Amino acid sequence: MQVSLRSKLVLSAVTGVLLVMILATTVTITTQISVQEELANQQSIEITKGYANQFDGDMRSNMAIARAISSSMSEYNSSDRDEVNRMMHRILEDNPHLLGTYVAYEPNAFDGRDSEFINAEGHDASGRFIPYWNKIEGEIELEPLQGYETLEYYVYPKVFNKNFITDPYYYEDVFIVSYVAPIIKDDEFLGVAGVDVSLKYVDDIVSQIKAFDTGYAIMTGSSGTILSQPYNKDWIGHKTIYDYDNEELAKAANDIQHKISGHINTIDPVTGKEVVVFYEPIESKNYGLFLVVPRSEMLAGTFALRDKLIGIGILSVFFMGLAAYVASRSVTASIDDIVNDFKDMADSAAEGKLNIRANTDIDEDFRKIPEGLNHILDGVMVPVEETIRVAEQLSKGDLKTRFEGEYAGEFRKLADSMNAFAKVLDLIINDSNQVLSAM
Repeated sequence: MQVSLRSKLVLSAVTGVLLVMILATTVTITTQISVQEELANQQSIEITKGYANQFDGDMRSNMAIARAISSSMSEYNSSDRDEVNRMMHRILEDNPHLLGTYVAYEPNAFDGRDSEFINAEGHDASGRFIPYWNKIEGEIELEPLQGYETLEYYVYPKVFNKNFITDPYYYEDVFIVSYVAPIIKDDEFLGVAGVDVSLKYVDDIVSQIKAFDTGYAIMTGSSGTILSQPYNKDWIGHKTIYDYDNEELAKAANDIQHKISGHINTIDPVTGKEVVVFYEPIESKNYGLFLVVPRSEMLAGTFALRDKLIGIGILSVFFMGLAAYVASRSVTASIDDIVNDFKDMADSAAEGKLNIRANTDIDEDFRKIPEGLNHILDGVMVPVEETIRVAEQLSKGDLKTRFEGEYAGEFRKLADSMNAFAKVLDLIINDSNQVLSAM
């Protein structure tokens, strides 16, 4: 099948533009996706680190309060239980985020008068000084500490003489964390001082964490116990991150144990979406903060940019094709003029009409073609006209007429032949005249 020059030009131009735009768009989209993904990752990492640092700061602040009480009691010499109770009450009032404040002394280690306070207010049957000022019921109340002989908040500081942050545990049906410091005087362990914090405030903060549109956060204890998550509230304190039965989340939880941060790609066991989970350890107690972000939301900006670039590419191909078509029209219009002129000239020449000339009023780039054709015709017309002139003169008896002008190539041969013919004819006529005269 014959394809017109115009079609070839348009097809070539559009194909070239299409290939260039596809390549450019592909490279741009790939680069932008990589850049946007890196930016989204960095943004999510910063969100996770920010909240992890916030909680770490809160934990350090709570521990500082416990250490301040411990230091004060190590230097306290008045042995006034009422005065210490007023101190604990005031500290609880001044720190609304605290659930409780307390000191717990070894038997007779405070004032040697435990027997006088058996079952008194804020005491149990042992009479030990173990006041626990708390807001478990809403208002500040005083009651004796419970479980101090077996629970970590008392046993760990006593055994190791170190400050201690407990794993979350239930105390009177409230999920709490205890911050405790040993009371030591003259290298002797006297008891502990501490503060309790309800994890409800942690859950309130964590539940409000948002990333992109539907991203959410999970907070875990050092053993992976879930302290907060927005979907299954009944899991808090009863389930661990390992109960999600997700290998990637389990790996992240193990990294938290070793104070390693990072991110993983996985399927959210709650929503079923493809997500990226960013995790960060909370240094004070190896708690973990997990930020769960749907991958589609992270790259939403990239996908929008991709669609725009594809749209721009399509429009570019369309307009470049249109430009190529217009350009080809301009080029082929001049070619069409030349072809039409050439056909007219060829038809006229076949009919013996050599006075036709090509139109030279076309694009400069193509002007030499019709000029060349005209020059050819001019070169042919001169010897033809000269031949006609010589023939006419000879027919009139002017045997001395000859070709005039300079000619080259085949035209030179024509001129020489005509001149030779005229010369021979002149000789014949002269000889004939002499014979006739003699006769």
